[in-house]
Amino acid sequence: GAGHALVAREGDDGLLLAAADAANRLHLPQYSKTESLLGDATLEAAGEYTFTPPLQADLLMVDPGQHWMYVMDRKAGRIAFYRLHGIEAPELIQTREAGAAISAATWLAGGISIVVAHADGVVSQWFPTRDADGNWMLSQVRSFTVPGAETITSIGAELRRRTFAVGDAKGKVSVFYATSGRDIHDEQMLPGAVDQLVFNPRAKYLMALGQDGRLPGTAVPHEHKAMSFSALW
Repeated sequence: GAGHALVAREGDDGLLLAAADAANRLHLPQYSKTESLLGDATLEAAGEYTFTPPLQADLLMVDPGQHWMYVMDRKAGRIAFYRLHGIEAPELIQTREAGAAISAATWLAGGISIVVAHADGVVSQWFPTRDADGNWMLSQVRSFTVPGAETITSIGAELRRRTFAVGDAKGKVSVFYATSGRDIHDEQMLPGAVDQLVFNPRAKYLMALGQDGRLPGTAVPHEHKAMSFSALW
């Protein structure tokens, strides 16, 4: 889900942790997994790699397949993009300028694209691509401007479709569909900053947690949300 300075990803063969310590070192311990005939799972330490990234590691994201890692510096608005190789040294593919300070980030459904919320009211979408020579790179593929937004404070995505929501410092929530780029819903849900946004499993309802502890919800429209002129071409 959303980016933090500690993430865990479990795969078929084991568990990968990624954590940043107070000295800005990144630790990537791995654990192999074995299952008994009764279905009980056992984890055993398989090794750990530690390194210092070229930026402040405020947000960490690891993809579901444990192939890629994003290390983000919130204040500087920078993203370091790594290819993971098990317990061997991660390969730094690229360091990108995100364009503005980063408020939050999360995965879109499918675990390939990430959406990054910026303090200036813009949301950008990124995913791995190859250049003309076949080398991996991190590409920004879309950007979304949240109409009338204050500082974006939270972001949340649907589990199965490419819809995501952002909340700002004054309690406004906007819902976008990433494929079409459409803003499909705007609502004033809280009197103050939105701390977290969560869709229910069927993505028909969105809940917004305020920093004051309030938890209102709203229905999410779905009719033809994938359709736009740009999505057809």
